[in-house]
Amino acid sequence: MLIPNSMEDLDKIVLENKNNLLLLYFGASWCGPCKILKKNLTDKELMSKYDKLVAIYIDVDNENFSSMCQTYKISSLPTQIITILKDNQLLNIHKLEGFNWDKLINMYQNSMKYLVDSEEDNSSSKQDNSSSKQDKSSSKQDKSSSK
Repeated sequence: MLIPNSMEDLDKIVLENKNNLLLLYFGASWCGPCKILKKNLTDKELMSKYDKLVAIYIDVDNENFSSMCQTYKISSLPTQIITILKDNQLLNIHKLEGFNWDKLINMYQNSMKYLVDSEEDNSSSKQDNSSSKQDKSSSKQDKSSSK
């Protein structure tokens, strides 16, 4: 589980994990259910089953995240939001308030399709770019052969 201390840290984490589902986990050190969730999210053996999920702990008592808590309308703890970076924007897929491990895992499994869609978008974009490079290359060859 990753723990940013500022919005800059969070931005860096998001960009470094753009090919994964991101779990924004809003919690606090004084929250009992948050402690249970945090224990699960830091259990390496348990989390190895969910290798495309990157858990990011957002401490609601950290003033650097107060505007983020307002943006995501955090009103109860823990709150978990599964999101993905798409077109340089965070796309929120699912939100869960309270602690329910089974529901969280179900959200993860249902969110995997967004990750596959995103990877397909990226690969088709790469193919478009490579075919456009090939077009330019063959165009240059045509011009040079006509001289």
